[in-house]
Order: sequence, then C-alpha cells, then structure tokens
Amino acid sequence: VHGGATDRTGAVAEELASDRALYRPLLKELGVPVPRGQRVQSAEEAWEAAEWLGVPVVVKPEYRDAGPGITGPIEG
Repeated sequence: VHGGATDRTGAVAEELASDRALYRPLLKELGVPVPRGQRVQSAEEAWEAAEWLGVPVVVKPEYRDAGPGITGPIEG
C-alpha cells in the first residue's frame, strides 16, 4: 500500500489494502478474481500449502508492499 499511497489515499483504503483477510473477501464479493492463498509460519508449512494449493505457487511476505520479498513461481 505504501508503495502506491499518495497524499490523496484515504486512511480506510490504506488500512483495508494492508490486510488480506479484509480485502480478499471484499474483492471476491465484487466479482474480482482472487487467487487461493494460505498463511504459513514455516518452510514445512509452506510446502504443505503449496501441495494443497497446487504448484506453481508464489510466496509473499504477509506485511510487505510494492513487491519486496516476493518469490516465485515455485514448482515441485
């Protein structure tokens, strides 16, 4: 969010965009395609999630914006 925020970005919009648990259901309700995802805490959990989701997957840090820390695609 901060990477795309300007002085005209509303506080509510910024808060909503920074929390996937809030914005993903909203986007789905609006008919916007949203990829499946899974929150994990370890490499082992990440691999289990990748197997459940189906590879390839993209790994993103939970609280980063503008792309830093994104890895992918990861294939089996």
